[in-house]
Amino acid sequence: MPAAAALTKSDPVPGQDGSTDDAAAPGAADLEALDATLQEAPAAGSDAAQSGSAGEQAAPQSLSLGDVLLSAWTDNPQVLQAERSLKATGFDISAARAGFYPFASVSVTEARGGSTSQTGTSSSLSVIQPLWSGGSTVAEVDQAKAEQLRYLAELNASRLTVGLQAAEAYLNVVAAEEQALQYERYVYSLENLLGIIQRRAAKGVAPSADVDTALTRLNQARASARATFSTLLSNRAQLAKLLGYPVEVSGWPDESTLVSSEEAIGAEQNAMTAHPAIKGAQAQLERQKATVKLSKARIWPEIQLQYQHPLETFDNVQSDDRTLLVMQYQTDNGIKGFRAFQGERQRTEAARAAVQTAIRDVKSSIQVARVERLAADQQMGVQEEAAKSASALVVSFMRQFEVGRKTWLEVLNAQREANDTVLQMSSVRRNYWMANAKLALQGLYWKRLSPEAPPIDVEMDKD
Repeated sequence: MPAAAALTKSDPVPGQDGSTDDAAAPGAADLEALDATLQEAPAAGSDAAQSGSAGEQAAPQSLSLGDVLLSAWTDNPQVLQAERSLKATGFDISAARAGFYPFASVSVTEARGGSTSQTGTSSSLSVIQPLWSGGSTVAEVDQAKAEQLRYLAELNASRLTVGLQAAEAYLNVVAAEEQALQYERYVYSLENLLGIIQRRAAKGVAPSADVDTALTRLNQARASARATFSTLLSNRAQLAKLLGYPVEVSGWPDESTLVSSEEAIGAEQNAMTAHPAIKGAQAQLERQKATVKLSKARIWPEIQLQYQHPLETFDNVQSDDRTLLVMQYQTDNGIKGFRAFQGERQRTEAARAAVQTAIRDVKSSIQVARVERLAADQQMGVQEEAAKSASALVVSFMRQFEVGRKTWLEVLNAQREANDTVLQMSSVRRNYWMANAKLALQGLYWKRLSPEAPPIDVEMDKD
């Protein structure tokens, strides 16, 4: 970046008295030597800086934003837990459908003493075929299917949450690395400038206060650099926590990951079809409807066809097989069941309201992401102009410094402003790509970020 380039050329400055004689002004040899050393300033993450650790362990894998998202969607424990829960719902549907099929029942009665004339053991085997239960079995199947859709929505919601976290952690690492590199260059330039001032002070052409001022500025820069490096380590740890292993990032996302203007405009409509928040609310509504049906079914009696085969009778009295048409009704299902049915109907209205709330929340999140990206895009243009201006100011001050028209303190302040501009530019760029990631994830343009992103709208059991 222009400002960064200017910061790596922090030439020495004359004394505050503005004199330009040979004793006060830095010589041409000093200027050339300082420029040469600055050109050789080490870069953060360079081979030389990493040579010590490279021999101890293999370098972490370098991943792009798409690679990080795919790894999080594939291996994150939260996502894996949601996948297992979704698979379990298939068994719940099969269990609910078993209510249509006949089942066997064994009964055993033991009688001893008392006024009854029958003593001994009686047992029988019954095969029962449910004929009608007021629609309770159908309602239970519908409940299980709705629960399956809810768990599918939870799986996609987990992927969405993890994706947002992974994108934020990735971009935080990229921004922190860029800022750490900028601070390293800035500190290196201040160290060389401090050396020039110390040499001038040793010659008696600069007061010791100049050395103290430059040293204070250098220590401030070093403290900021260490704080930035600590932030970088924290962001790397957060990314490693999400992925389960440490990684290196490959830099800012590629331009191909940008959501197009047409996609941004249609993001809300696209999200209405399969956004996990909306799908989850709709699944909960369908489950509540099935619960209403089940509550209503419990008001009615059950009709069964039973075939009974005696296995053992009291006193070994012979008994024939029987086929029975049985109606069962639980007496407390009257008012109690009806009130329960009314309560479930009210909960259905609440579930409908939850769907509308989810729709509004999704639309709001997409609109906010769209506005944030637009604002960051405009800020980037302004920051670029500011960086160019700051760079030009440093160059101008350096030229005036060489002829004695500017003091070293003015050059120092110009460098600090240019450094701050570069850091702000990095933050704005991070905000821009984060807003783009939010727009892509909330708008369900997942394949825009990663071509191998998992499908969102999956065909489930419809039998």
